Amino acid sequence: MKKVFAVAVAVALMLSLIPATVAMAQVGDIASIEKTFDSESAGLCDHVTGSIVIETLAASVVVTDEMPEGLALVNVTVATTGGGGYELDWDENSIEVTLNAVDVYTVSFEVQVTDVLSYDSIVVTNEATATDDAGNVDSASDDLELLPYTYYFDKTFEGAWLEDGTNVLQNEVPLGTKVYFLMYVDGYNSLSVDMVDAYVKDNLGGDITLDEWYTSTGTAGVSKTTGKTEKQHLLWTIGTVASGGSFISDLYVSTDINTGDGNGKKASGHQEYTEAGPHDLNSGATLKFNAGDTGFLCSVSSAAVSITVVE
Repeated sequence: MKKVFAVAVAVALMLSLIPATVAMAQVGDIASIEKTFDSESAGLCDHVTGSIVIETLAASVVVTDEMPEGLALVNVTVATTGGGGYELDWDENSIEVTLNAVDVYTVSFEVQVTDVLSYDSIVVTNEATATDDAGNVDSASDDLELLPYTYYFDKTFEGAWLEDGTNVLQNEVPLGTKVYFLMYVDGYNSLSVDMVDAYVKDNLGGDITLDEWYTSTGTAGVSKTTGKTEKQHLLWTIGTVASGGSFISDLYVSTDINTGDGNGKKASGHQEYTEAGPHDLNSGATLKFNAGDTGFLCSVSSAAVSITVVE
């Protein structure tokens, strides 16, 4: 009895050591499928390689792989153990391979990281799926951590003041009072490639107005959208930022006057903010550009700038 128990424990231990990315059980004409990245993490514009390994038991197994947001395919190749035929179709977003023989196929791929945050990492899961003629499906996946672009793109709060010049703390903005704010949007190209056709988009909150802006390079303009509140959208066209280059803008904003038309409140002529609590001055600035080596559209998004309004 003890021997049987020991064998069962040993088998359970062996099974626990099988990587999660590998589908080991036979599914129809698919003997196995495994998907792996060669790295655990990567930063903006980095190139990462990986592979999908499939063993087939019959012809006509179709393998598909859709890239998650933040990754774009640069190259895909297929190798076989026994010379089995295949048909490969891919673009920057997906892979499709039809396997036409009983064989072991290795689909090697290269991706570029295209979308990250400036303040936190993102973990994406990339799953490959194999389907045989009978409709049997098996899959395997692996994770990749997309590192934040902390060096450097950011939107920062630099200060607030009242009409008489009195400084105001970010967490002590007074209710119903005209307040002026200064914010910076700045960045640095620490990549090994140029940022081509770079631009910044910044959506401001409905309680504030962008009064003035100054940029170190390029041109900037403001558009508006209307709904329950009128909101402004800054578009800053920068151009090419060479590796090692930088850019910066100063944004001067102030609180709007409440029209009294929203939420059933008659507060016409009263200065925003009309409600205490946390408010976002913007939803976070976004830098977009084409990677100088591949031309893929890349982006970095910053966190929102928040204040606290008090009675």
